[in-house]
Amino acid sequence: MNGKLVIVTGANSGIGKEMTREFARRGAEVLMVCRNVEKAESARDEIASGTGNSSLRVVQCDLSSFASVRAAAEELLHLARRFDVLM
Repeated sequence: MNGKLVIVTGANSGIGKEMTREFARRGAEVLMVCRNVEKAESARDEIASGTGNSSLRVVQCDLSSFASVRAAAEELLHLARRFDVLM
């Protein structure tokens, strides 16, 4: 997954966190889309230290809010014009 850009929603817990960990372990750059920034940053730090991959970024997004989704979409477009995987 080296050189691949992955977007994972719900990346701070459960299946999303484990998928983030696996993509990071395989060398991907991961954009972690999460509602709670504090929990996401904690998960990012844990995953980065465990995998040695520091290419993890947090994007705040509450999927129940159209305004939040639009803001996250703008941020994602600013961070990257393309992505390889959306989970």
